[in-house]
Amino acid sequence: MNGLSSDKYLRKLSFAAQTFVLSCFLISCVGTIEDKNPEITKGASTETLPITFEGVFEATAIADTKIDVYFYPSNIEPKNVTYLISYDGLQNPISVPGTTLKTNHKGLLKYTVTGLNINTNYTFSVQAKDISGSISTSAAVYTEKTFENITGDFAGISNVRNLAGEDGRTSLRVEWPAARIEGNTFYPNEIDPNQYEIILIDAENLTPNAFDDDFFGEPNRKKFYVAGSKVSHQINGLSPGTKYYVRVRTIHQGFVDYGADVDYKKEENSNYILAQTLSDDASNVDVDLTTFNVDILSLNSATLAWEGAEGPLVEYRVYYRNMDDGGLPWSSFRTSRNTVCDGEDGTYPEWRCKKLDFTETSTKLADLEPLADYEMITVICMTTGCEYSNSIEYENQSPYTIFPGIANFSGINEIEQPKYYWSVDEVYLKIASPDFSSGAIDGLLVEAKARTADDGPVNNTILNHPTAGNPSNLNVDNFDYTSDDTITVTGVQTDSDEQYCFSVLPFIYNEGVVQISRDGEVTRCVTPTVALPDEEQFEGLNFSTTIPDTSTNTISLNWSAPEGGIYDKFRIFIRDSSGGETFEFSDAVNPLNTDYVMVEVPYGTTSYTFSFLPDGVYTIGVLPYYSNNMEYAPYNSNIYTFDTDD
Repeated sequence: MNGLSSDKYLRKLSFAAQTFVLSCFLISCVGTIEDKNPEITKGASTETLPITFEGVFEATAIADTKIDVYFYPSNIEPKNVTYLISYDGLQNPISVPGTTLKTNHKGLLKYTVTGLNINTNYTFSVQAKDISGSISTSAAVYTEKTFENITGDFAGISNVRNLAGEDGRTSLRVEWPAARIEGNTFYPNEIDPNQYEIILIDAENLTPNAFDDDFFGEPNRKKFYVAGSKVSHQINGLSPGTKYYVRVRTIHQGFVDYGADVDYKKEENSNYILAQTLSDDASNVDVDLTTFNVDILSLNSATLAWEGAEGPLVEYRVYYRNMDDGGLPWSSFRTSRNTVCDGEDGTYPEWRCKKLDFTETSTKLADLEPLADYEMITVICMTTGCEYSNSIEYENQSPYTIFPGIANFSGINEIEQPKYYWSVDEVYLKIASPDFSSGAIDGLLVEAKARTADDGPVNNTILNHPTAGNPSNLNVDNFDYTSDDTITVTGVQTDSDEQYCFSVLPFIYNEGVVQISRDGEVTRCVTPTVALPDEEQFEGLNFSTTIPDTSTNTISLNWSAPEGGIYDKFRIFIRDSSGGETFEFSDAVNPLNTDYVMVEVPYGTTSYTFSFLPDGVYTIGVLPYYSNNMEYAPYNSNIYTFDTDD
């Protein structure tokens, strides 16, 4: 047979039932099985038309357990027809919905019957059933015999994918499910895949009939062999914007071992996919150009993001310019920009360029000037030079002002009670540091929430507003918002049962107007009280630093200053316990109890010495004391015993 003159290998478009539908959008032509439903099968009504169906046309063995059954479509609309495939030995026919079948390049429908016996003849018939239950009465039958040797068990090609970026113009990725494996690498079974055979044919020049005709070669027919362990392969060296029929078959281990026998066969599945490489034309890029977004992160940084393009793009470029620095506007710069993208533009240095891989869809700029206006544009590049004629621009809303808003601030962490006897009208707001990198800030404002008590405030009142007065009795001491972690509020009353509530708010001056941010505002409250040091804050005398001197009957007492609480004095109690008397603070603090001697020392004192005591045994203790309330701190257990040893 002369391949040059054989019409069966040439692509003919005259066949009325032949319709190819390629799943191809602007840029992403994903390999799909073509729509093989001829127009004569669409739109027919089963309510008025009798079933017209010729039955089985052909049956072709493709493996030791599989046979392809071919038939032309009935006149019933695919969604309304079910095909019933029968063969000898089958109790109930195989029901195949019409919507699951597609016509091939010859206009035939195909169904692969599986699970058959090796080297066995089967006689097939096919009927069509409409939704009313009527069944055709075709008398056509076709007999075919399965292969007489074991073959690979393989479903054939599953998908053909376009590669992203520039590679998509000349490459396709072919994918398939692994053939059945029963052995292992060292001891393969006869059925195991040894290789896969991939064939591509140019759909512009050839039909699928040419898959197995070795007369045709490059560039119209390409054949590749890959290892049996693979389930995908990238085919390179293809032509841009070109349609290809693609088929995959497996070569099983048995064929490698016994293939010299001309009667020994490998599986011959007939599944193929029509796919197309991406075009060089930028019009084939699929992208939503309205998705470009700029998020100002700080006073010198911003995140730019966009929805990725699909198609033969090479890279993205981000161009940006501080408009305060002058330079060409984008409308002029876009057509005269340098083809090199690496920081400052070589011709117009006011513009900067950042190059990004075609897989990236966002980037961060961290070299921006605070409060400046910027033009920012993301460009899709179809060539490495990204010339104006070979690029696509995302829509932008320039200018973008590098002002992220007022800096983030988490507010008050806690409020501490009054600490010192000379300022019991103070409370202390403990704050976190503002996040200066997140935005602008000119200071922090303390707001006192409204109270019903006579000392107010009656309304929510900012105590340190830079331009408004403070009508309340509360005040804020000066503080440095950039470094201090405590704000002191004065004027609280410790004899009130109503709590005081505060929040701290960041602000900026915006054209002379105080602009306050309440994002993340935290309100915390406190009921001020005068609390003396508790047992944990003051443990009493420190035995390790107290020094007894029996030679002079002298005792040098030491203690640590309390770690909290209010007091203005210490009171030291001593008693003669030579007779075994017990020391009790509850007795010692009684001013009428003459068994104890009390010595009072001022605030800040942490030592005291009793000198030249009479011979005897003495017990000694110390307590913080707040004279304004005539109140002692809780009693501690550190009672020191001093024996003069005489």
